Amino acid sequence: MRRFVASPPSPQRAVSSLDKPVQYVRGVGPARAKFLADLGVHTVGDLVSYFPFRFEEQGVPQPIDSLRLEEPATILCMVERVDFRGGGRFGPPAVHAEVMDSTGRARVTWFNVPYLRERLQRGQMLRLHGKVGVENDIARLTNPSIEWLDPNADPKTWNVQRLIPVYRATEKLTSAQIARIIGQELDLAVRHLPEPLPPAVLASRNLAGRSWAVRAMHRPTDLKELAPARRRLAYEELLLMQLAIALQRRWTGDRGRAPQLPTSEKIDARIRRRFPFALTAAQDRAIARIVADLGRTRPMTRLLQGDVGSGKTVVALYAALVTVANRRQCAILAPTEVLANQHFNSIEKYLAGSRVRRCLLTGKTPAARRRQDLRAIAAGEMDLIIGTQALLEQRVRFKSLGLVIVDEQHKFGVAQRAMLKGASRPGSTQADSRQFLMPHYLVMTATPIPRTLSMTVFGDLDVSTINELPPGRRPITTRLVTPAGERAAWLEVRRRIADGDQVYIVY
Repeated sequence: MRRFVASPPSPQRAVSSLDKPVQYVRGVGPARAKFLADLGVHTVGDLVSYFPFRFEEQGVPQPIDSLRLEEPATILCMVERVDFRGGGRFGPPAVHAEVMDSTGRARVTWFNVPYLRERLQRGQMLRLHGKVGVENDIARLTNPSIEWLDPNADPKTWNVQRLIPVYRATEKLTSAQIARIIGQELDLAVRHLPEPLPPAVLASRNLAGRSWAVRAMHRPTDLKELAPARRRLAYEELLLMQLAIALQRRWTGDRGRAPQLPTSEKIDARIRRRFPFALTAAQDRAIARIVADLGRTRPMTRLLQGDVGSGKTVVALYAALVTVANRRQCAILAPTEVLANQHFNSIEKYLAGSRVRRCLLTGKTPAARRRQDLRAIAAGEMDLIIGTQALLEQRVRFKSLGLVIVDEQHKFGVAQRAMLKGASRPGSTQADSRQFLMPHYLVMTATPIPRTLSMTVFGDLDVSTINELPPGRRPITTRLVTPAGERAAWLEVRRRIADGDQVYIVY
């Protein structure tokens, strides 16, 4: 087993190295800095954290006369002639070169890379890698990767296998350009990377040091180094995320305060009369836990999961009506207008004839109606508000928000969720210097989340699962079909359609 020895953490972070704006890196400048910013790269620290998504394995260079058609190859050659042809109606601009080694000649073409016209010169030594074609019985490479070789260097350093990193690029910034920019900063930057993990953790988990891992992600000596490098960085990412979740949960427990929303037999009976069916045992168990949470001053943060059709909306509506019974407002946030409308129409059926004041707020709400609803929400004259991201606008101010229900929270950004969940939400109030009044928080999802994943990603949430369907609902059967069974699967699809059933395909 490979054992790693962690390098000691740097005593002081070099601001000029990691925090230096990427604009001031040699070869970048203001224009390329904008292209890098589109990739999320603003500083040298961001730059060395921008990892390649794959590596191109370039084999040992071979003589030109040994090239095989349609196979990738690496050659060491000298430029004999360079020719540039402009675009227009004759095709895209192209740089043509004729290269040679001691065994023969080859022709090389690069399309849409006009900068090569200035950089390629007769007599230069190059290392090229690409797929071999043919033209008039002469080998041809089209758009090969290119490396300029130092004629004064030891030729033995040229004649080796290499792993070339391939980065996600843009139209204005190629992978090769990104690799060159990162390459010239990598050695200095990794020396100043902080090591957040204690030596004891690195040793007990057999993890590499961060500097080694980052360097290996860009410049592995072989592909076997990539797995331990990824493992080291993934461990750090997950650990820091869990620490952040734990700190958030502790902060919420110590400083967050939510309004107490107690229930009673009378409230329970009035709510259940709204449903024209008996709730399942799983729904009752979820409601019992939610009601217990709402009755405390500690903010509820609960995840309610269950299959489509298991009755999550009914459980959420029960919690909403408990909130309204306590003269507090409830907001239901859906990721799309279609889903928001579905929730509103479903709730309308249950609340027909009730005194619960409710509204739907989406991007398509008419302006006059929107202004009227916003005034009612701010004045506390609207009890139940269903909507999309329109609820997150600064203009939406709640008078007394007691419960936030979010459907499929992973479809919203962290900052968006925090606006409704956190104490910084407009309309919330600070009780004193240590405690903040914040609403209870309930998340719904139809995506099955295993316990291990819920602990990792939703560590700040208590989890309730509705694991049974209401009476009369047909169970859902999930089957995995291997490629060998694809024909049988399509035959089943044809049979179902012939029987009058419907089929839909998610691609």
